[in-house]
Amino acid sequence: MASRNWLSWLMGWILLVGTSFMQAAHGQEDYGYGGGYGGGYGGGSVPYSAPGPYDYPVQKSGADPYWVSPTPESPQVFSSGDPFQAAFRSYEGFFFRADYLLFDYTRPGDNLLGAPQFGLVNPRDPFEVFDTTAFPPTSLGFASVPSLDLMTLKNISGIRGTVGVPLIFGSMEASMFSMGQAQLAMEDTTLLGTQNQPFAATTTFVNGAVGENVLLYNDSFRAVFNSKLWGGDANLFFDGPSSNYFSFSPLVGFKYLDLRENLRQTGSFTPDPTTGFATVVSQIDSSSANQIYAPQIGLRTKFENSFMAVTFDPKFGLGANVYTNRVSTNRLRSNGDPYMITEDSSANICPVVDLGLNGRIKLTDRISITGGYNFIFISRVTRPQDNIYYNDNGPANPPGVVVNTNKSDMIVQGVMLGIELRAP
Repeated sequence: MASRNWLSWLMGWILLVGTSFMQAAHGQEDYGYGGGYGGGYGGGSVPYSAPGPYDYPVQKSGADPYWVSPTPESPQVFSSGDPFQAAFRSYEGFFFRADYLLFDYTRPGDNLLGAPQFGLVNPRDPFEVFDTTAFPPTSLGFASVPSLDLMTLKNISGIRGTVGVPLIFGSMEASMFSMGQAQLAMEDTTLLGTQNQPFAATTTFVNGAVGENVLLYNDSFRAVFNSKLWGGDANLFFDGPSSNYFSFSPLVGFKYLDLRENLRQTGSFTPDPTTGFATVVSQIDSSSANQIYAPQIGLRTKFENSFMAVTFDPKFGLGANVYTNRVSTNRLRSNGDPYMITEDSSANICPVVDLGLNGRIKLTDRISITGGYNFIFISRVTRPQDNIYYNDNGPANPPGVVVNTNKSDMIVQGVMLGIELRAP
């Protein structure tokens, strides 16, 4: 009897201890990673739970190579798990910059508003003109051909906006600028036909050859030149070699430039009142439109410390210039001459060099003032003063002043001053 009591007590203790161990093991299985709770509150279990950004659990199942643990200092811009969104790492480094621009352009040039004249070294100098309808020809006085020698395109204002976005391999920047309308005008209303105040004149070829044909203006002559430039670019900067203060970033990008210019010449001539002919107001209008599409490469050199940064961005592009040129005339030789227009549209290879030097001084963690200098060289563009072919094929034929496309180089350069807002 005693042996049976002893055996019953032993079996009871074994069952009690075994039950206690099983409960302890079951409790450890239900305790979630990172502070979550399992079976004790709801009876389920979390297979895998990664730490959240503020020390509370975020459920996550399976492997995810794109997931990066966010922190309060560097939150994720986009949700995790998308390989396309994973390129954007954080708000840190995002910036917006607004600049005021003050640029100069290559001036229209030493362009004579007419064709070479037989027997004249420089048609800008006064020369005697004759009425060839009379016999013998009678002198009308002195004339000279106007030129664009004194026209300059300086101190043109504009604005530019730039946005920068950090990437896991570098950064992306996009900018757009627009310059104000530049206008130059010259006018002469004191045309007396003397050597000191000569008539204004448009000289032309005769059937394509140098001759002695002259269109006179004895009331007034006016020339107005307009220029409008805008554009933008987008660039990817790749992380390159760097040290404590210097860094180098190769870049690839694309640039677009839109240059539109116009030259309008208006001359007025009043015949001798005894002839009974009305005043003739002649007009020659030339316009050019250049649209430049240029892939570009470059290398950014940057010096930066805790309160300032200086960057030098040389960019070299080679693209296409799609242009359209027009020349029109109205009442060119008399009131009987109709409105005539000729046009030339085509495309050519266009190299572009863009050198930018920019400085930034930090005022606060978020705000900086900026300044710099920009030099842009544009090759093989067309400009209105170069595209006029001054010609006359005789009174029995339509006016012969037509478009004749020529290409030249242009430089745009100047300074900038702005403000930058940056995410710290």
